[in-house]
Amino acid sequence: MEYIVLEPQSGLGVKYTSNIAMRDIAFFLMSDVGRSGGSIFCEWLHDEGMVTMEGNYFLLIKKGPETFINCKYNEDFYVDASKFTTLALVDLLEQWDMVCTLDPDEVMITYDQGKFHVEGKITQECKGVAQ
Repeated sequence: MEYIVLEPQSGLGVKYTSNIAMRDIAFFLMSDVGRSGGSIFCEWLHDEGMVTMEGNYFLLIKKGPETFINCKYNEDFYVDASKFTTLALVDLLEQWDMVCTLDPDEVMITYDQGKFHVEGKITQECKGVAQ
C-alpha cells in the first residue's frame, strides 16, 4: 500500500509520501488542485476530446484509460511521469474535494490495488476548541 500524509493548513503541507508517484499526487493536490479545485480536473478527465491539461506546476496527459502526471517543466515527461487510471484520479479528486470541505488538519491518502482512499483528521487543538 502506498500513502501520503498532508497538512493542508501549513504552508506546502506535504508531510510524508511513500514514493515518487505519491509525491507527485501530493504536490499536484496541494499546488494545482488546492482545497476546492477537484471538479475542474474531473471535468477534464471525463472529457474525451481533451488530452492534455496544464496546471500551475503539473501537466496531465491522458492516453487511453490512463493519465500521466509530471512536472510541466520536466524535459523528458514520460520517463519520469507517474501513471494512474483516469477513473482512479477522478475518484481521488472527488474524495479530496469532499474531505477538504471539512477543513481537516491532516489528510491521509492511501493507494492500494488501483484505488485511492482519502481520509481527513480534525484535531480540536487546531480548531480552537477548549478541552
